[in-house]
Amino acid sequence: MSSREANSTHTAPEGHSLLTPSMFEAINILGQRSQLRIYTQITLGYETPGDYHVDDAVSVFKAGLARLAACVPWLAGSIEDENGVTGISSTPGETISLAVEDMRQEESTPCFAELKRMGFPARFFSEKHFCSRMTIPGTHGETLGGDEPVFLVQLNIVDGGIFLSFIASHAVLDMVGQASVMRLLCELCDPSKKPSHEALSLIHI
Repeated sequence: MSSREANSTHTAPEGHSLLTPSMFEAINILGQRSQLRIYTQITLGYETPGDYHVDDAVSVFKAGLARLAACVPWLAGSIEDENGVTGISSTPGETISLAVEDMRQEESTPCFAELKRMGFPARFFSEKHFCSRMTIPGTHGETLGGDEPVFLVQLNIVDGGIFLSFIASHAVLDMVGQASVMRLLCELCDPSKKPSHEALSLIHI
């Protein structure tokens, strides 16, 4: 579920005007807790055929994320503090970040078939390499500062497969909400289909 205010009046804090493109929306009481300023990460693996073109996957996910941002604009926003209040700052037209990490030339990363044979052991899936944000900000050599995105995706490429990491601010989304966003993104990656009412209603606040 989302931690955004369910009955938000879209009241802008001092310094923000509702007449300007930039919007600020307070997160509910749970999201105000500093302990929740972490990221939750879910990684899914997909085996690919020998003639698979990774560039095609990148194009599909970029298009899907653009549609997701247009459908649910606050997912492209960032977490900010305004006058002691934590909220989501978003601007129409913002995009959701897609990082691409090609690991096919790294000797320390086995091919997909080998990872599958071993049962996908956790030791090969360090968040430092598979996720663009750490669970606890500032760990594993991560530099703090800059934007604190609500939602972002990293596409990791290995020989014979890809691993998609979905990273979400826990101040805004719990695991149920994050899974709902992933389900909606899956539907939006197919431009020939409209997202189902069920998928939209799961994250419509």
